[in-house]
Amino acid sequence: MAQEALLVELGAASLANFTARVLELRRRKVKVPPALPHYLFGTKGLVDAPEKIRVLGRGRYTRWDWSNEDGETALHVAAARLPIDGDNIDWWFDNTVFDFVCNSKSGGKAMVMQDSQGQTPLHVAAENGQVLLLDYFINCEAGKKAAAIKDNRGRYPLHILAKNVPCGWGSDSVKSLVRKNKQAAAEQDSEGLCPIHRFGRDFKGEDEDEGPEHNEAVRLQALKNVERETPGRMKILDSHKRTVLHHACTHQYNKDCISSLEYIHKGNPAAMTAVDDRGDTVLSFAAANRLQRTTLEFILSKYPQAVQMANYSGDFPLHCAAGGAPLETVQLLFDKFKVANRMQNGTGRLPWQCAKEADVRYFLLQQSPDSLSDTLLDISRTWGGRVGTDTGKDPTTKTTKRKRGQI
Repeated sequence: MAQEALLVELGAASLANFTARVLELRRRKVKVPPALPHYLFGTKGLVDAPEKIRVLGRGRYTRWDWSNEDGETALHVAAARLPIDGDNIDWWFDNTVFDFVCNSKSGGKAMVMQDSQGQTPLHVAAENGQVLLLDYFINCEAGKKAAAIKDNRGRYPLHILAKNVPCGWGSDSVKSLVRKNKQAAAEQDSEGLCPIHRFGRDFKGEDEDEGPEHNEAVRLQALKNVERETPGRMKILDSHKRTVLHHACTHQYNKDCISSLEYIHKGNPAAMTAVDDRGDTVLSFAAANRLQRTTLEFILSKYPQAVQMANYSGDFPLHCAAGGAPLETVQLLFDKFKVANRMQNGTGRLPWQCAKEADVRYFLLQQSPDSLSDTLLDISRTWGGRVGTDTGKDPTTKTTKRKRGQI
């Protein structure tokens, strides 16, 4: 309790009182609470927090590599909870707080220390989209070592950055991370994905204020940075034999925003004809991911024969799209290959039987009169059986005689 009270006292003190209190503790050979940097980095609204960090950094008594019960150093806490917003970015970074912390002896040790999840501060900064802080970490003396460490899920910081980098940032961070550890660009994580797959699949670069054109430009730049630094990565397959193009076809693309798809296809044209371990082409994979018409039109313009290819389960792209894609996507695939509407998959189901939405089911039934008449007959029989009209018997007739008055 005394330590916690001291943390609160120091955090609320003015810079002059804080400095005097820390010097007094050192003269009395009383240890400054090792969790004080954690508290200053992770608590919002503290007075003069960056300057207080500088005061701690001037002495040899502060151990930046001290970790709490979760294995987190002060740099882990800063990467996870540093209270940065538009009003105080300069407050933290123009004071060169992290320059001397990261490059100090104990700060260098903290940079390569792993928490309970096996993550270094570099991993945590990437996880939380702290791009400004990430740049400091990458460029410090221990940055190269930290970039080459995997967490408990087999991920380098580059894997994590691909999923969590905010829109409008990250192109320089991606480039720096790849340069620090080029091996990471070809390494698979525990899900069997390389960073290039994650940039294709997870990196959305969403920003409602900027619009889809800007988001697509950021996504494209991230892919280019990985490919330029490590050529040939577009041809890497994941553990399910899926290409980068497979993973890129999990996004909704606007009509004028498909530059990243074009770039990936240019880097590996053979991806259009590739099938994964389930036999899915890029077209089937996109249809199963419920994408809109724009993406499928792009794929069909490059490989129109894909609409006639069933996967190992006997599902044509029309079966895959019927499972949840928009009606316009289903209509496109039907128009390209009408025969598929009469084809059963491996479980004996027609596309309309795979449909989850009523409008898709109705559309597919309309295009197949035989299926529609059979379905109506089945419904009629089922309904008729309930009321007894299909047997010609009185529906009130009981098969078991009951005594008078018995319910």
